[in-house]
Amino acid sequence: LLFLQTQAIAAQTDETLERVHRGIELFAYPVDPNKKFDTSIVPSEQGLQNLADALDQLVTKSPYSAKKLEILKKSGRVIVIYLPDDLPKYLGVGEMVAAFLPDFLSDISTRERETVFPVIVARHGIKWPAEELAMILGHELVGHGMQHQRKRFRNTRLLDLECEAYLYTELVIQNLNINKETEEMHRLRRNLEKHWCSDFREFLKKNRPSEMALWDVRDPNVPKLLDIYEAYLDHSKRTGVTGKAIAAADRQTKAERRRLLNDATPEQIYRVAVELREGSVGVPQDLAEALHFFRIAAE
Repeated sequence: LLFLQTQAIAAQTDETLERVHRGIELFAYPVDPNKKFDTSIVPSEQGLQNLADALDQLVTKSPYSAKKLEILKKSGRVIVIYLPDDLPKYLGVGEMVAAFLPDFLSDISTRERETVFPVIVARHGIKWPAEELAMILGHELVGHGMQHQRKRFRNTRLLDLECEAYLYTELVIQNLNINKETEEMHRLRRNLEKHWCSDFREFLKKNRPSEMALWDVRDPNVPKLLDIYEAYLDHSKRTGVTGKAIAAADRQTKAERRRLLNDATPEQIYRVAVELREGSVGVPQDLAEALHFFRIAAE
């Protein structure tokens, strides 16, 4: 759904700034002079530098994250984009500061069958201090990027995807010595334990209780937890938890998709139909649903 709302922006690249930093492609889209915002907008040139500074923090201070970035670079194009605009709301939350959107550049990618790992940083996220922006990149680029590299989006619950990505976030917080005594950091830890990783923690308690010590400390042992996480995912698939959750989410997605496309243009509806016909990251192939939207677009 985010893909639909950002493709028009992605096509406007006439004045896009770009550079390669540490083997990662950085882009900064131009600021729309005709659009009004409630706060000042970081200029494209500064936004590009802010991305480079955040990557420096991530690569030099978080060796585990740096190794994962090397894996991504060997697997395809790693791209970080500054978009001086808003990213739409998602899952009922407010404006997103950044997002991993693997389909964002699908129309302008030049190499056939190329794997792309793109993260979009919006107008608020680009203002975060370099250390905190590095934390965001740890979540979106490293966490979700590795999931894309391992082809997990189609067969893993959203809850589990976010748990894994937030573990990467926790590791960057530790590596960069970000102050954990703020309310924001306390809230992040609570959400990690009580929501996103609640099922993973329950799996540890029931199946590997001696390893709860890895978690129940101020600085959890994230690399070891990520190793155990692989066993947790295998367990979820074997017991059918993942499949049932994905089936339920798929039913919700269809209903939500149809609701959101009520007022869409024929071009937007057609694009959704193509996505459903071909299948893509996060969009399982559904020929019947594709036909439904091709007919609506034609009408």
